Amino acid sequence: MNDVSDMSGKTCLITGGAGSIGMASAKLLRSKGAQLALVDLNREALENTTIAAFGAVPDDVLLIEADVSLEDDAKRYVRETVDRFGAISTLFSNAGNFGTVAPIADYPTDIFDQVYKVHVRGAFLAANTRLRIWWRAAASSSRQASPGCAVIPAFMPISRQSTHKPV
Repeated sequence: MNDVSDMSGKTCLITGGAGSIGMASAKLLRSKGAQLALVDLNREALENTTIAAFGAVPDDVLLIEADVSLEDDAKRYVRETVDRFGAISTLFSNAGNFGTVAPIADYPTDIFDQVYKVHVRGAFLAANTRLRIWWRAAASSSRQASPGCAVIPAFMPISRQSTHKPV
């Protein structure tokens, strides 16, 4: 995010919005004119960090409590964002949780499952849901559209020129 230019009229959805990286990103993007949808598991933390960052919850910032590892929650937070602001131009899948530091032989499976659900499944659901909504909108429009920009973890690259079709 070194070269963020004018984001006026753009909508940015950030999961893990209450965390330090999520809120720092929100502050930068909003300073460039973006509208924000901030998603976090903890509504109180999300409200508190937003108020600390901006002095209040601004009209151009939508706060959404959701579990990013749940498909229904992903559908809901993407839909709420689109309903409020229109198309999502930037998706920052930033939600994360802490596991434990241990050798693989000693790593608890239940902790691994929780980390995987948030970091991998959560990022997949965010991108998958956002693209499905874009494809539906593009299919019903006569004009050429771009799926926009997605900022998601490196293990799940996404192309502006995707050849995949919606399911």
